[in-house]
Amino acid sequence: MRPRKLRRSIGPISVLLAASLFATSGTIIKHLIQGYRLQPLTVAAVRMTLAALMLFVVWGVLDRKLLRIQARDVPFFLLFGLICVTLFQACWTYAVSLIDVGVATVLNYTSPAWAVLFAWPLLGERLNRRKGLALLLTAAGVALIVRIFDAQFLSLNMVGLLWGLGSGVTYGLYGIFGRRAVGHYSFWTVITYTFAAGALFLLVTQSPSRMVSALPSPARRCGW
Repeated sequence: MRPRKLRRSIGPISVLLAASLFATSGTIIKHLIQGYRLQPLTVAAVRMTLAALMLFVVWGVLDRKLLRIQARDVPFFLLFGLICVTLFQACWTYAVSLIDVGVATVLNYTSPAWAVLFAWPLLGERLNRRKGLALLLTAAGVALIVRIFDAQFLSLNMVGLLWGLGSGVTYGLYGIFGRRAVGHYSFWTVITYTFAAGALFLLVTQSPSRMVSALPSPARRCGW
């Protein structure tokens, strides 16, 4: 493959790889919640804390320049982490714990539609007919997936469905915040400090004993 074609392929390949990896996230989270009997926020806190620590260690060894940010941008990263990591992870883990993983994933992937809506007033991106049609099709597809025609299903799963929609909304904001951040910092710098800020807020919700409870094996937790 020629270098130019390879560069053009990196984007789509990265998207497909990210989607494939994320597709396993819900199943693993559900297993952790059911098998380890962990609280959803505990799972989210452990995930983000480990991710942030790994990123700091990797860049601390390989390229410390990526860990430099200006003091004036700290509030921005805190807000970015709170909305797009803490709130997103909370919505996502609770959705997975309450409804089918497939339904939760579909609701999470309404994020592009939310991103289009947010980009209109916040970034000045036009909402044309093509985008409008895509939004309508997204809404119709989601309505069918969540079985909006089945009042009994909705009444039994409404809380989980709302958590799922919340994950789509907060994930959709990721691109809005990211557009500003990557104009000043490396992608890896943005990811590292966003994860760190999100992990910090998630850790505030956890007691030390609850975090330690994530260590035993499923067999010990379930009495097998």
